[in-house]
Amino acid sequence: MNDLIMREEYLLEAAREVNIQLPKFKAKHFIGNSHITPYGKIKQYLIEYNARKNAVDEHRYFRDKKLLEIELEKEKKKYTDNEIEHKMIDLEIQHLEAQYEGFIIKVENMENEMQMFKDLLEEVCESPEGKHSDGRTILEAIQDNSIREKYEAEYWTFRMAKQTAMDMIAYGRAGVGNMDSIAMLEGEQQQAIMKIACDYFVRNENRTKHFIDQSNSKYQANIDAEELAKTLELEYNRDAPNF
Repeated sequence: MNDLIMREEYLLEAAREVNIQLPKFKAKHFIGNSHITPYGKIKQYLIEYNARKNAVDEHRYFRDKKLLEIELEKEKKKYTDNEIEHKMIDLEIQHLEAQYEGFIIKVENMENEMQMFKDLLEEVCESPEGKHSDGRTILEAIQDNSIREKYEAEYWTFRMAKQTAMDMIAYGRAGVGNMDSIAMLEGEQQQAIMKIACDYFVRNENRTKHFIDQSNSKYQANIDAEELAKTLELEYNRDAPNF
C-alpha cells in the first residue's frame, strides 16, 4: 500500500513538473511547415506569436487578480472569530493559491512559446528562402499590400497543389472539395496547381516504388525478418505471423 502511495505521489509530482509548453520540433514541422511557402510560414508564426502575447496578457491579469483575492480573504479573516468561517476562509485561500500558482506556470509557458515563435520567425527571415527578390526579408516586403497579394496567390497555388496531390496519393484522383476550390481560381493558376500536384504525385509514386522494390529485393534475398525491420526502421515482433 505504501509503495502504491509513493508511486502515486511520484506520478503527481512528475505531472506537475512536466513541461507542457509546445515543443519547438512540433511548432516548426507541423505548424510552420504545414504552410508550405516561406510567406505562409512567416504569416503563421506571426499569428501564433500574437496569440501567445494575448494569452500572456490574459493570464497575467488573472494571476494578479488571484493574488488580490487572496489578500481580501486574509483581510476578511481578521474580522471574524467564528471557527467555521476561519476554516472556510482558509479553504478558499488554499484554492486561490493553487489557481495563482497555475497562472504563474501558464504565463511562463506562454512567454516561452512567444520567444520560440519569435526565434522561428527570425530563422525563416534570415534564411535565403525568407528573402524577397530585392534583398529585403519577406516580412519587410509584405508591408506593401501589392507584394503581399502576390505572395498570397503563390501560397494558395502551392497549398491547393499539395492538397490535390494528397487526394491523388490516397484516392487516385483529386477530391471534389479541392477541385471545387481550384475551379474558383483563374485558368492560369488552375493549370499551375494541377501541374505541381501531378509532379508531386508522380515523384511520390516513383519514390514509393523504389522503396517497395528495395524491400522486395531484400526479402527475396532471404534477409532475416528482424534485420529487414531494422533496415526499414520498423518495430519487429518475433511473435507476429510471417506473410
